[in-house]
Amino acid sequence: MPDSNITYFAYLRKSSESKERQALSIDAQQRKIEEYFPDLDIEFITEERSAFKPFNRPFFTSMLERIEQGERQGLIAWHPDRLSRNELDAAKIVHMLRNGHIRDLKFATYPFHDTPEGILALQNALSHSQYQSAKKSRDVKRGLEQKALQGHPPYPAIVGYRNTPHLERGFKQWEEDPERFQLARRLWDLILTGLYTRNQLYRIATKDLGLTSPVRRSLGGKPITRSALYRLFRERAYAGRFEYPKKSGNWYDGAYPAMITEAEFLRVQEMLDGRAQPELSQVLFAFRGVFWCGACDAQVTAERKVRSQCPDCGVKFSALNRQECPQCSRPVAETRIYHYYHCTHRKTNVTCNQRSVREEIAIAHVDPVLEEIWVPEPITTWRPHADRTKEQEEIQAASRLRKELIGKLDDIAEKLDRLVELRVAGELSPQELTRARNRLSSQRDQITVEIEKLKGDSHRGEQRIEHLLKVAHEGYLAIRTDKIKNYKPYIDALIEEGSKPLILDGEPIFQWAKWTSALQRLSKTAARVHRGFETRKRRLTERQIHGIYDRCPCLLPD
Repeated sequence: MPDSNITYFAYLRKSSESKERQALSIDAQQRKIEEYFPDLDIEFITEERSAFKPFNRPFFTSMLERIEQGERQGLIAWHPDRLSRNELDAAKIVHMLRNGHIRDLKFATYPFHDTPEGILALQNALSHSQYQSAKKSRDVKRGLEQKALQGHPPYPAIVGYRNTPHLERGFKQWEEDPERFQLARRLWDLILTGLYTRNQLYRIATKDLGLTSPVRRSLGGKPITRSALYRLFRERAYAGRFEYPKKSGNWYDGAYPAMITEAEFLRVQEMLDGRAQPELSQVLFAFRGVFWCGACDAQVTAERKVRSQCPDCGVKFSALNRQECPQCSRPVAETRIYHYYHCTHRKTNVTCNQRSVREEIAIAHVDPVLEEIWVPEPITTWRPHADRTKEQEEIQAASRLRKELIGKLDDIAEKLDRLVELRVAGELSPQELTRARNRLSSQRDQITVEIEKLKGDSHRGEQRIEHLLKVAHEGYLAIRTDKIKNYKPYIDALIEEGSKPLILDGEPIFQWAKWTSALQRLSKTAARVHRGFETRKRRLTERQIHGIYDRCPCLLPD
């Protein structure tokens, strides 16, 4: 008769790895255990993890800790190999049997008696399970290596190929995919021309060719992703050679039909590495990468157009790749170049009908702002005396706070060491140790973040002010001398933090920051102050000018 004082855990496990697919399912294990032990008080613990590696099963580890705490005293499993396939977990179970933490151990398909001889037999059964796992792993690897030697890649087929459907598992080979082989070859032909960028190839693959990923069970059949397309052009297996295992340096000649030649593969690698990239446009756009669409929130792109008007028939036409009038065939006499900014229409789930914006219109919105925030060069390096004093005080306060936080870190480190000593002495349970360690670790992480923040915040405000003053000085000069080529650095500094310049209804929209207005006020004040310097016969040094700034109350508020 079973001891009514003993309660049991029943551990149910089925690894999801292929080598255990023939093992009894978890539901079947539970049903059989309930049939064999109907009178026992059982709590079932289920897990789908491999037992080949130690410390890989959180539910198993938690169950043993609960047995050590006395929650339940017995353990049931379908077979010893459900409990362990490695030496460390096996030793843990045997040790708990010997010291009495596990008072009773039962198996549905294995007879066990809690005697020295029974424990020895259990050790042999657990060792045999470990040996069987290691042997299967070795045999599988040897079989895969043998398959590679025969020229058949021992892994799923890549885009353009498929695994032979009529052969059994383990004997499948690569063959041409009738749906994708020619499409993938078309992409290789396009990239070899050197006329297409990777973004253009991605649009061709998804929109024009309709290339989809291979279908495997419930996966695949969707448009190929951008990263998968990039990997396609890096895969040497298309040239008839494959590497196994990956990154091992072991290369094999494939027995499947190659899609490209080795020379073509090497040519594409040179292009991808930048040594033979397709020539990109050298046109300079003043607002490249600045705007976003105000309707669909997609990126706005720039486009160059060359227009002409025939003096004879008056027809307006694009003269970008045309040498004569399309109506009267008169040679092109005069052209005008326009730059436009319009939505890229990358958001496929939104219909966007926004109009484009001419570059001159966008410039007309930005130039007046930059012209109103001019500051003289000496101001870009000036900081008021009161600010310098305040900065020193802030540095000293930050240093004191940092020392205080470091002291707290040292205290937490001592407490963590003390927790280990208390656990070794048996004064703390595993749960109490875990809770206390998590609490102290959380405090330590929070203090570490505060210390790192102190390092970055010490001069961040001053650096931002100096950057804004520099933008105000250089932006005005760039406009006056017509040397400004890219407005993005100036716009990024002057718009509200977190906002994005938009194009909506053919109009550029900028959300200028509050410090932009402050710079405009400062510009007017600085201009009045510097008029007094112009009448001096002797030029003032920068230090002397800074001294005048410190005594000028009208400059300090901004």
